[in-house]
Amino acid sequence: MPKESKFDADLLRKMIVEGKNAVEIADSFNIKKPILNNYLFKLMQLDNKFYKIIGMDYRIKTPKVTKLGLKISLQNMQKFGFEVGENVIIESPEEGSIIIKKK
Repeated sequence: MPKESKFDADLLRKMIVEGKNAVEIADSFNIKKPILNNYLFKLMQLDNKFYKIIGMDYRIKTPKVTKLGLKISLQNMQKFGFEVGENVIIESPEEGSIIIKKK
């Protein structure tokens, strides 16, 4: 049985400031996203300040090929260092694989 995690305002605050995303924070606390949401709300009440955790407002989706092309969530792209509006180069070093690089 996994160890029960307890709310730790200092650790949560530190991880948010470091830019950790929802999955990373939830994993480190050994909790699910709904509990992380409760922790976040509690921290905002304690600090009387708004905090945003990347990935709390939308789900992380697995990239997939659609009729329109490759669909990759913004969060996944940001996780790899890409920002909105950046140009990219897509290469295929071998059949069945692609590499996406900043231009």
